[in-house]
Amino acid sequence: MKFATVKFTLKTAISCALLATFLGSLSATAVAGAGQLPNLADLDLTQSAGVTTAYARIRSAARRACEPQDVRVLVEVARANRCAEQMIARMVDGADASALTAYYHSKVGLPTTVGSRQ
Repeated sequence: MKFATVKFTLKTAISCALLATFLGSLSATAVAGAGQLPNLADLDLTQSAGVTTAYARIRSAARRACEPQDVRVLVEVARANRCAEQMIARMVDGADASALTAYYHSKVGLPTTVGSRQ
């Protein structure tokens, strides 16, 4: 009888692992579609106030899109943080504003080289 219990537990564990993998891929797909650049049209991205506000909007949108389902599960929190970091980087790049890119680089500790493109 103990063998049947162990076998059932193993089947259950495998089923749960497959289900978790499937659900994880679904949430990643949902997040990828949710990563739209927030509206920045009302901001002057050549001024520091506009850049700061734009970054706050981008960061907030990324955090909302990547929010973990259960903050008590550290793996989910870590995954959500990675997701938000990647989404912020993509949105800053998508905004195509050199001052915003420089501000983002200073926030994350990257070199802030802003050169002219020719």
